[in-house]
Amino acid sequence: MTANWYSRDISHPGLGTFQRIRGTDAYVVEQRAAAKMQQWEQQWRRRQEIAVRRASAASRRASVEASRMEADERTVAAEEAVRQVEDLLGDALKVHSAIDFADLQDTSTFSDPVPNQPALRPLPDSPRAVKRDFSPRRVTLWRHIAEWILTDLKPRRLAGEKAERLAMRAADERATEAANSDWRRLCILHSAE
Repeated sequence: MTANWYSRDISHPGLGTFQRIRGTDAYVVEQRAAAKMQQWEQQWRRRQEIAVRRASAASRRASVEASRMEADERTVAAEEAVRQVEDLLGDALKVHSAIDFADLQDTSTFSDPVPNQPALRPLPDSPRAVKRDFSPRRVTLWRHIAEWILTDLKPRRLAGEKAERLAMRAADERATEAANSDWRRLCILHSAE
């Protein structure tokens, strides 16, 4: 018994491929032919995408090259324009001028008197820093004896003196800063006049 052979010829004009598919079952031959055509279509699409990308890249390269050439041309033109401007004065001086500038000078005496030099007022003196000497209260003999007997009196007295000294220093710094601020304001007003 001889088996019946089925065949199908398929081709893809874009890829330029041809294949004859043969088999003993007509359904299997059709399925293999459809699968092969689908494979060829995918290959064709990939080739088309690659060709489009290559064309796009070539177009970009050509555009960049054209822009570069245009930039070079503009640079040469700009350099030439700059050179012409730089040479303008020298070229103008080389040409004999019909104008005699010595004749245009006014050598007559000036009729108005020379203006007086403005008098500058001196700036106010800058303030000096306020510093007071701290002199603690005088400690009497009885106070010494009391501090010797009651040991917590002396540390309290020293802490009070330290606090008083710090308060006096802070007040002096505030007074100095206020005086400096007033002096700066006076200098600004003075310079505005």
